[in-house]
Amino acid sequence: MENKQIKKSILRKLSSAVIGRLESFFYRFGFAIGCHPWRTILGCLSLVALSSLGILRFHQEKDPMKLWIPRNSDFIHDTNWLVNQFREGQRVQSILITAPNVLEPQVLRKLEDIQQKLENLNADGITWEDVCFRIPVVDFIFKRRKRDERENLILDKDHVDYEKDSVFDLGSLLGDDMYCRIINKLDTACMEHSVLELWKFSQQKIHNLTEEKIIKALNRTTVSPVYGHSTDYVQLLGGIRRNGTGHIVGASALLSLYMVHVDFLSVNFDENGNEAGTADWATTPILKWEQKFMDMMENVTRHAQEIEVFYEAGRSFADISAAAMFQDIDKLIIGIVMMFIYIQLIVSKFNLVECRLLVGSIGLLCILMAFIVACGFCSLLGISYGPVHTALPFLLLGIGVDDMFVIVTCWKNLNLGNNQASLPEKIGRTLQHAGTSITVTTVTDITAFLVGSLTFLVIILTLGLAAAGIRGCILLKQKFDPNWFLAKHTHLYKFNMERAKFFPDIGQDAEIYFGRLNYSAELPNIYRLLTQFKKEENIIKNLEEWYSGFRYYVNRNIGKDIATDILSDDEFSTYISKYLFSPIGSKHQKNFRFDGHLRCGQPAPPITVSSFDFKFKLFDGPEEFLPAMNKVKKLLHESNFTTGDRFSTVWGKVLANWVTDEVIDTELYRNLSLACVCVMVCTLLLIINIMACLSVFLCVLLTLVSVGGFLHYWGQTIDSTSCIGLQLATGLCVDYAAHICLAFLSRTGTRSARALDAVTSIGPAIYSGGLSTLLAISMLALSDSYIFTSFFKIFFLVVMFGLFYGTMFLPVLLSLIGPKPYESLQATAPQPEEMKVYSLCNAEEPS
Repeated sequence: MENKQIKKSILRKLSSAVIGRLESFFYRFGFAIGCHPWRTILGCLSLVALSSLGILRFHQEKDPMKLWIPRNSDFIHDTNWLVNQFREGQRVQSILITAPNVLEPQVLRKLEDIQQKLENLNADGITWEDVCFRIPVVDFIFKRRKRDERENLILDKDHVDYEKDSVFDLGSLLGDDMYCRIINKLDTACMEHSVLELWKFSQQKIHNLTEEKIIKALNRTTVSPVYGHSTDYVQLLGGIRRNGTGHIVGASALLSLYMVHVDFLSVNFDENGNEAGTADWATTPILKWEQKFMDMMENVTRHAQEIEVFYEAGRSFADISAAAMFQDIDKLIIGIVMMFIYIQLIVSKFNLVECRLLVGSIGLLCILMAFIVACGFCSLLGISYGPVHTALPFLLLGIGVDDMFVIVTCWKNLNLGNNQASLPEKIGRTLQHAGTSITVTTVTDITAFLVGSLTFLVIILTLGLAAAGIRGCILLKQKFDPNWFLAKHTHLYKFNMERAKFFPDIGQDAEIYFGRLNYSAELPNIYRLLTQFKKEENIIKNLEEWYSGFRYYVNRNIGKDIATDILSDDEFSTYISKYLFSPIGSKHQKNFRFDGHLRCGQPAPPITVSSFDFKFKLFDGPEEFLPAMNKVKKLLHESNFTTGDRFSTVWGKVLANWVTDEVIDTELYRNLSLACVCVMVCTLLLIINIMACLSVFLCVLLTLVSVGGFLHYWGQTIDSTSCIGLQLATGLCVDYAAHICLAFLSRTGTRSARALDAVTSIGPAIYSGGLSTLLAISMLALSDSYIFTSFFKIFFLVVMFGLFYGTMFLPVLLSLIGPKPYESLQATAPQPEEMKVYSLCNAEEPS
């Protein structure tokens, strides 16, 4: 017991010493400011000016990979590999037409009119032919009627399916030289996926169509007359109606897709990214053309008759999400103006003499100066500015205005009984006792009544809120939907809703990539992997791979089964080259990259990259798509490749969101835990009182739990936006409790009297700061932006729960089990004999 008493005594003395030193430092600091006000002002302005030089190194990060994806993620590594090895990709432009029956001739004529407008677009000399993704055209298909009669060949462009028909190698009939001369003369074409392919985009044929011809072509054609590739046109129809025999007789929606070519190595996010960090890979010519495409489609949608037209450009999401981040900035400005008016009402008096307009203005100016210093200093350190930093003004307003209220009210309080003190003395005492504040009668009476008379009620209410918060935190889901960033009036939101309605199973695009393998040796492993993929029908669909076609081609034309027969390296190079220049294999040229040029009639160079295309099924949330993603990764990991670089991976743009969702809840709870620990350590170092520190920590913890729980009841989920908001919340909610606790330790008397005195002295300033924060964000409640509405919900809850736990629950807790006051509460300011150190200061007394 004696040792415990000694330890407690040491802690109290140490605590008093630290507080005394702090108050002494701030007194001297304030006194110096009062002696040299203009030097102080010039010093502050100089600091801002010097910090602003950091803007010379200012860099706004726009690369989404660096902004939103965890740096140690496999997705980052795979993306960099893909950019450097595969080097190119596609951006999709989509047009969706809905009508009672889109298979009527007049609907296709209107689609053909849109097609003509698209092909004639010119954006500063950039045309569709300049930006489109080109694929080889092999528009001749030979099919033998009898299995063993190769001499009986007929030309059949209407129907082919290599799974059913015996397509053979025309090169073996004509010879490689003659065949390749034909192939080399064939053109490439822009990659489009539209039912208009059925009539080779011919305006004359389309205008002469009848409904019977349209339905007949859709039910019979499985090979594109334009490209010569097997094509499933049924996937382009939504709301399909069939007759008793299963044939298509009508549909309610029609989708057309247009692929734009992207050279990954030419993409520069500093030039072509956006402030929200949501841009996709694109170059300047692509973005110009897509803007022209959107302008054209906007005009088409406005003048469409008898049909409805929806569209999506490659840049649509980036443009709309970036605009959404700043579209309601006017509401934020209105909120700041309201906060400024409130500040004036608090710090001023209602007469022309004491209307302290300049004081309130300088307070907000200080917040702006802090923002400039922070940005400039971080720029000097090479820290880039990103969209997350747009939340910084919220935090500075919340903290800065609170501190201003505490200082101003302390100044008022000192002036009431010490009008003869010098200006330096007043400033010194103000900074020394900035933890106290004058009383605002109404708030003081209500709070004092709650502390003094309704202690039990406050405890019950705290327990109830905490229980509700814990339950809400347990139910709080991790979910993010990109559509939340889109306003309902935008063209992309409307397009997404219609596509979800008519194409509910369209899925999410993804690819499987293989690196520099010895493919002749790894074909059996690829076969086993492909067999496993085909079994996962509950997570993947529309698997388009080159292996099955290659196996069929080699079996039919060479007589070997690559699933069991081992090919030599030379045989594989020869056969894969023949396959990729054959009618059934040419469409897969886009799935390969070689260490050299692929030429018809010559063995293929070593393969550097090959890929399979597929779609993930649509999932409801992380509980479904994360296991699906990890299942595919596991299958690849177990593929047992033993040659070359052994590299294989799954990649898709949607995985950028999924890998973030995989770690964001863990990151959130970890970061909040670390923030709480930091709060506890800092509080302990400054107050040096374990009981007081635990009390503040408890209030912060209860605030965060309640905010998280009630976010669930308010329809919020865990995503990047809420994660950032909750991180900022920690810095705000600690202020409320820390002010009360410090004031409690600085009072003498019984616990109840000290708690009441703490609330009545500092509570009004805390409430003023909280209310000013609410006013600043109040207009965001009317915003259509998901980011702004999320921030409003979070900051509103932080202020409300922070005030409750800090000014109501904490005083009750302190009145029951609060620590003893500081051992010495004598004034820590320098005594008159110590004032000689300031003898050079000749500040005038205030009039």
